[in-house]
Amino acid sequence: MLFATRAAVAAFALTCLPVLAPASAQADTTRSLYVKVYEGNVPAKDLFNSDPYVSVTVCEEKAQTPVDDDTTRPRWHWSYTFKNVTPACRIKFHVYDLDSPVHDDDLGQIQMTVGQFLYNNEDKRQTLRAGDSYIDVKARWETS
Repeated sequence: MLFATRAAVAAFALTCLPVLAPASAQADTTRSLYVKVYEGNVPAKDLFNSDPYVSVTVCEEKAQTPVDDDTTRPRWHWSYTFKNVTPACRIKFHVYDLDSPVHDDDLGQIQMTVGQFLYNNEDKRQTLRAGDSYIDVKARWETS
């Protein structure tokens, strides 16, 4: 039967912990995040088509693609650079069908942290499912 001292168990546990920068250093590290929305596949909400656009929110900053009229296969090829972003910030892609002057139809949304979104996918085009819609996007950290 093996017996370990408390000191040996504590020393082993400390060797298993990841090495992280101090919390203050992590919180202060903000960068710019370049986001590109290429195209999508959305359901028809207006008879045979939709007038889709994507609202992108990173942290508290929001921007949106132009509306691509009368299509279920929008091609936005739109990009925007968000400022003061950390990996812990949330990124949200929300797809809408423009229905002015009434409220716009919700075609789907997806959200996660920036760190989750970029993990093994930085500057790689990826397809996201947002409800019944699919959108092709990519993002990368910008150098200052």
